[in-house]
Amino acid sequence: MATIHVNSMPIDAQAVHCVLHLEGEFAGNLDIGIAFSGDVPLDAVTANLQMRVPGGEPQPVDVVGYDVTEGNYDITTSYGTDNPPDELEFIWKDGDVSLGVVEVEHNAEGENAVGESASEGSGCGTSVLMLTAFIGTVTYLMS
Repeated sequence: MATIHVNSMPIDAQAVHCVLHLEGEFAGNLDIGIAFSGDVPLDAVTANLQMRVPGGEPQPVDVVGYDVTEGNYDITTSYGTDNPPDELEFIWKDGDVSLGVVEVEHNAEGENAVGESASEGSGCGTSVLMLTAFIGTVTYLMS
């Protein structure tokens, strides 16, 4: 684990998984797991999380979806599928700290790395959709 600083507080951080969807409805979605030892606000993640093919130039991670569980982020971003990388390095921009090099799992249509059917969605997008549906149901029942 690497140590980053958020609001002057040291926090251990590590990239833990990475899945690139190659085909189907979710083609081009890159699902990333980042583990933090403490609370990290989303604005710090969006401002500092970068990725690169090892040895390449860092690119910002454009967060298009996310879920946070006990300080761990599941992030969805976009990535091209023409020449999928075998591994990616994740970097914390503030301090230029490597969060580790992670093997990229290439996910074909019909497969889902997080144990949900592809028709339901994948990664954090499904969690957000399920939470939204649950809140809507509770709101309806309470009215």
